[in-house]
Amino acid sequence: MAVDSVRRLSERGVQQQLPFERNTQFDLVEEDSVTAIDLIGNTDIGPYPFVNQARRYWSFEFTTDPMFGSPKSVSGVLEVREGSGFVFLILDQDTPKPDTIFSELRDSTQTDFPIETDFSPTYKSVCDFIRSSSSIVKVDSPTSRNPKERIQQGENIPVEVARLRFEHEESHSITYSDAQLSIPIDTEEGALVESVAREYSFREYVVQKFESAFTQE
Repeated sequence: MAVDSVRRLSERGVQQQLPFERNTQFDLVEEDSVTAIDLIGNTDIGPYPFVNQARRYWSFEFTTDPMFGSPKSVSGVLEVREGSGFVFLILDQDTPKPDTIFSELRDSTQTDFPIETDFSPTYKSVCDFIRSSSSIVKVDSPTSRNPKERIQQGENIPVEVARLRFEHEESHSITYSDAQLSIPIDTEEGALVESVAREYSFREYVVQKFESAFTQE
C-alpha cells in the first residue's frame, strides 16, 4: 500500500528548515499536470473548495549515501496541489524516511516551491476528517477514553492513529497517522505516477475529503 506524507507550501515564499540528511542524490524525472474534478460534492464540512485547481506531479528517484551503512534508494511521486497548497509525497516503501526526502527536496535546485517544516493541524481538522469517512473503524488517542464515540458525538480531541473506511465506487480502509495517509492505490495498470494522477480514483476522493477538512483552519 502506498503512503502519502503531507506538508503545506510556505506562505509568502519563505523557506523553512527541515530535518536534514546530507550526501544524497535527488532526481526529479518528469512533470505532468491535471485539473481537479469535484468528486465529493457538498459534505457536512461544505462544498469542495478547490474545483479546477492544478494538480502537478513529478516522479523522482532518491538515493542516500550515508557516512555509515549502506545507501538506500527509493522512487516515488511528488504531488503539488496549487489551490489548497498541499504537497504530497507518495512512496510504496518505508525507507528513506519522508522527512529526509522533503529535506533534500527543499535543497534541490530543480524545484521552485518552499515547503513548511512539518504538518501540525488542529484537533478540529483531524476530527472533521475522521467524521467525513463512511465509517470509523478505530481511533487511538493519547489522552482520551472512548475516542471513537467522542469524535462521533462531535468532540475534537487529540488523535494518534485513525483507521477509517471510505466508499467511492468501492469500499476501502485507510489509515491516518502523524501527517501520513495510507491509501490503497492500484498500480497494476501502470506506473505509480499514472495511478496517482488519475482523475476519478479512490485516492483522489480521499485526498479531496482531506483538503476540505484541513483547509478550514
